[in-house]
Amino acid sequence: MKIHNKKSKIIFILANIGIMGLVLMLNMFYHKRDLMQKYDVYQIDDCVVVENKENPKTFCFKEWIYYSSFIRDSYLCTKEGERPRSEREAYLYVDLGVLGGWWADPFGNLKKEKEVSNEYVPDEVISELKKHIHLDFGIPFIQMIDEVEIKELTETEIKKIAPEVFEEVYDDKAVLQWYQQVDFDNDKRMDIVVYNRLGMGKLGFTETYFYQQLPDGMYRRTHQINSSGRATRFLQYDEKNYFMVLVPLDYDVSESEYDYYYCELYYFQDGYPQETVRFTPESTQVDVAVKKRFVNDFINISEGNR
Repeated sequence: MKIHNKKSKIIFILANIGIMGLVLMLNMFYHKRDLMQKYDVYQIDDCVVVENKENPKTFCFKEWIYYSSFIRDSYLCTKEGERPRSEREAYLYVDLGVLGGWWADPFGNLKKEKEVSNEYVPDEVISELKKHIHLDFGIPFIQMIDEVEIKELTETEIKKIAPEVFEEVYDDKAVLQWYQQVDFDNDKRMDIVVYNRLGMGKLGFTETYFYQQLPDGMYRRTHQINSSGRATRFLQYDEKNYFMVLVPLDYDVSESEYDYYYCELYYFQDGYPQETVRFTPESTQVDVAVKKRFVNDFINISEGNR
């Protein structure tokens, strides 16, 4: 009788261990399954939508894409392009073909209000820009611009130096196209920046393409800025080059007032912008925001503000 009871207990224990193991395996499978089984990702008009398959009302995220006609594919992945195991590491990636890719943050993983400090853009540069950012820059700022080594290229020269770049960006609808050789990512190699001007006047639209020169002499597109009514400049401080985008006001102001909506200063490294400092005038002061960016194709997600 005792032997029978002992065997029953052993069977009971083993059965419970088996059930617990099965539950654990199912739980691990659930957490490791592809999120694309849980969420639908699809395009509707100019937007890419991410929504819960079982109940769209519980989760529905829309990302507006300017170049929606170029969308080839869209899916959820990690920063490294791998399959995400949970929403905490998942981002939306939109493949835009020849234009590169677009990233979005449907699950709010990037705390945009998290305080970060400037790492690549020195405090001295920030101080100078706060004092001198105006359309009529002033001598200290002009000197920073003049120190940048830039070579303006003709169409014939760009075809000879980088024919693959010309073929990729040439647009017969552009009212103006111009090309520059400049080391925008501070690796001692002269890269190429291409500007396509579409339309005239303040409402004209400019596409700016950044092509990094590789060690073998070839070029790859690493970044793109689309702008309307903006002034752009390269400037140098302590032998480092920065790219500046200035959005001027569309009306006249007095000399004591700020004459721009905002200004962004980009620091590039290995072809991509590593840090952006944004200056926004507010009545009697200039607010400064620092953004960190993770690097993968078309950089567009900021990881914090200062």
